[in-house]
Amino acid sequence: MNKDQILSRLDLAHFYKSLVPSLKVNGRTEALGLCPFHDDHNASLSVNIESGLYRCFSCDAKGDVFTFYQELTGVDFLTALREVGEFAGTTETNVKPTVVAKFEYKDVNGQVLYVKERIEPGRNGRSKEFVFKHLESNKWVLGRGGDPVLYRLPELVKSKYAFIVEGEAKADLLSSWGLPATCLDSGANSSIRDGCIEILSNMEKVVILPDNDKPGKSYAGKIANALHGKVKELKVVELPGLQESEDIINWVKVSGNTKERLIELIRGTSVWIPTKEEVQKEKESMVFTKLSDLFQEPEEQTKWLVDGLLPTGGFSIVVAKPKVGKSTLARGLALNIATGELFLGKEVSKGVVIYLALEEKRSEIKKHFQDMGAAGNEEIHIYVGGAPANAINQIRMSSRR
Repeated sequence: MNKDQILSRLDLAHFYKSLVPSLKVNGRTEALGLCPFHDDHNASLSVNIESGLYRCFSCDAKGDVFTFYQELTGVDFLTALREVGEFAGTTETNVKPTVVAKFEYKDVNGQVLYVKERIEPGRNGRSKEFVFKHLESNKWVLGRGGDPVLYRLPELVKSKYAFIVEGEAKADLLSSWGLPATCLDSGANSSIRDGCIEILSNMEKVVILPDNDKPGKSYAGKIANALHGKVKELKVVELPGLQESEDIINWVKVSGNTKERLIELIRGTSVWIPTKEEVQKEKESMVFTKLSDLFQEPEEQTKWLVDGLLPTGGFSIVVAKPKVGKSTLARGLALNIATGELFLGKEVSKGVVIYLALEEKRSEIKKHFQDMGAAGNEEIHIYVGGAPANAINQIRMSSRR
């Protein structure tokens, strides 16, 4: 029994009333009562008895039925799921993780690159988690298997308009209305890659529809800043009437909120322009992620420069006492990456190597590479002495010529 099935059977008003006796349920959607999470004397707790979402206007406690029960009783999510399920009259207590949704990420030609699965419940007491999988030797394995791409990419590249939301289900909703919609693949915590910006920059109009919460608005701002000045018309449209954490899926459930109403709202929204404060804030901001949110991010597959030994990206350091072979190891690594040969018996990803020799003589480097069997035509660019930044700039200029 998953949480949606439990919610479909749960009498929300009765559930909250049994846990918050002061709650006043009077036939309206919103019910008010004393918040159990702080010493409340002013009925600060608001509960939506249709959606099950709650929020305290004093201590800012908020969430859904299961979050409420967890916070109130101190149990983990699986226990909350079981006990709220029993409250709803279900008898099934052995809740197994189930894939409740699967989203395909494709290249511009419609070939599936990887899938993203939503699993409920997640591991270690989490309510949900997401994992990426890709095909490798006809088997599904964890990870994207490559760089992230935009959702519904084949449709997007054929259009001059793009609607950007936070999540695949929302993009699917807009697509069902005939609107070209997309999202980044890791929710509000997604980084927007250069390749994604390049595709979106080809659009004449981009409309961003943020979720009504702080992460959602931050997500919208991040994308808007990245696209500002690159598309002809950019708008960020905040949907009216949303409660905290609600989104366009909640918005369309309200009578009168249709595709035509959405288009009307978009037309009435001014083009997005960052303020000076927003520009400065974007430059100086440090983005923090809660550990609980980090745990819900999809698993990523590590890409290796040297299989199982040296990952791509980042910064790796070899540390040892003097005269034990660090330089010899570095030159061997450089040569094997340039040639694509095994290094210490491990597969390597062949590529161009920049070798900064800031403490060695040219004659020594020449002799050492010759002794290692280098032919001299390997893609190894060597810089002896000077500042590393100058070295890299010279190598870039050389490669352009």
